[in-house]
Amino acid sequence: SLLSVHQLKGKIDRDEEIITLDTREQAEWDSGHIKKALHIYVGHLEQRLTEVPKDKPVAAICNVGHRSGLSASILLRAGYQQVHNVLGSMKAWQAVGFPVTTD
Repeated sequence: SLLSVHQLKGKIDRDEEIITLDTREQAEWDSGHIKKALHIYVGHLEQRLTEVPKDKPVAAICNVGHRSGLSASILLRAGYQQVHNVLGSMKAWQAVGFPVTTD
């Protein structure tokens, strides 16, 4: 399903259980990401599925939405139940001024 950046931010602010899965390349991640996000580049996701909890909702995010859509498909094929693709991804997140961290 699709999730807006506002919906994702709301879930994070309410401390809802959700894994924000950032599927961008290392340099993109280093330039700024959502606090507490899990970083797995889309090209490595299939080999690293064990790092993504199966019992929690996952919100896939990238730069504009292409890689997160691919990541969502990979997760769904692997049997994940609650998978969201974040509309507009980091471009949209930063466009509305939501915070990013470089930690």
